[in-house]
Amino acid sequence: MMIKIFLDNNVFDFLFEKNIDISKEFPIDKFIICIPREIKFESEHIKLQEKNDFVRQLIDKEIVQIHTYFGYYDDRHFEDKQRIGGYDEGEYMCVEEGIFLNELVVSFLDESSKHIKHNLYKQEGDIALAVRSVMNIVISNDVKEGKSKKKGPLNLAFDKGYRVVFLNGFVEGMSLNNYIKEQLLSRDLQAW
Repeated sequence: MMIKIFLDNNVFDFLFEKNIDISKEFPIDKFIICIPREIKFESEHIKLQEKNDFVRQLIDKEIVQIHTYFGYYDDRHFEDKQRIGGYDEGEYMCVEEGIFLNELVVSFLDESSKHIKHNLYKQEGDIALAVRSVMNIVISNDVKEGKSKKKGPLNLAFDKGYRVVFLNGFVEGMSLNNYIKEQLLSRDLQAW
């Protein structure tokens, strides 16, 4: 069975700056590296051209695939900014993912605040990733907040025991594959 790993937009910065080849860390015979469409929208606006080219190459070469949930056209968004996929494109959401999505939308989504460049609501990208952590692995370079600090969607998913891995403890020279695996196993979560 293939293991899906979803990347936060800030992981592209991490990979670029540390010169990590994600296809070597997570070979395609065992892993599928993914982003939800919301993260693709964010990544299209990376300012540094070299970094933008790096991300575009990962997507164009299908090293990183775009995965969406199944859904129908949403009139609130332009055609090229639809978050979902239609027939033969979108994946079905399990019940637990749907319940968690509703919880996250109620707690975090602010539809009054839409980003001008990528057309996403505040926290929308993190919500999309947090939901994916119910059934898949999600990697983020966000800082894991302490228990007393305000939590975002990824921190909430982490605290609920879903498979979110923060890269805070990654040390230069480590294998990213081993780091992710160790972080999951240290929380008694399934790895590979």
